[in-house]
Amino acid sequence: MKLYIYHHCPKCLRTLMVANYKDLPLSIHYPLHSGKSGMASEDNGTAINLPEEKPPVLAVNDELSVSGLDAILSHLDEVGSVDKTIRAANAANTAIATLEHHRQTFDALIMPRAMALGLPEFTTGEAIDAYKQDKENTLGFDFTQAMADTKIHQPAAEAVLQWLPAPEKPSAHNGTISWDDVKIFPLLRNLSMVRGLNFPQALLDYMHEVAECTNTELYFAKAI
Repeated sequence: MKLYIYHHCPKCLRTLMVANYKDLPLSIHYPLHSGKSGMASEDNGTAINLPEEKPPVLAVNDELSVSGLDAILSHLDEVGSVDKTIRAANAANTAIATLEHHRQTFDALIMPRAMALGLPEFTTGEAIDAYKQDKENTLGFDFTQAMADTKIHQPAAEAVLQWLPAPEKPSAHNGTISWDDVKIFPLLRNLSMVRGLNFPQALLDYMHEVAECTNTELYFAKAI
């Protein structure tokens, strides 16, 4: 199987988390960012035909591809290790809704930094330009302004994190993750792009445990 994802993309990270946690043997491919529907290329110039506008896309074999986040997650969970259970989501968990509610503040910190981290989907000027145009339209202001306003957005983000209830760590559940973790961790992981952003210790511990369980990368070492 081949999994096509963007490194910075939270939804893509969800698929990688499940694939790694379930011990699935697959190859990971990072297409260059593109604004063209159904078309992308890898950084070696190889063209890729994708059935969706953008990743994630799972190529099961030469004849079968799975697209759509929920369908990919369901397939990976089904074919992965039966010994690696993913716990059910908790309907009372408010962390996801809280993080999504403050998404505009987080995006103003994350979006301009994502393309500057040296990630594989941003290795050409064309890919960077496509991303920049798209995300500046989303933000409603340019990346230069977003970076200049870090002094405004960072304290606002830290205030949210300070009173965000820390999710239960995998170690509290025999080293297993939950479907809540699959949603929460990618949002927190991307905030690790922001140099000097203060996380409560309980959140940091949670992030490092989930990263280890799912063999995924935090951005602290690359933070800007």
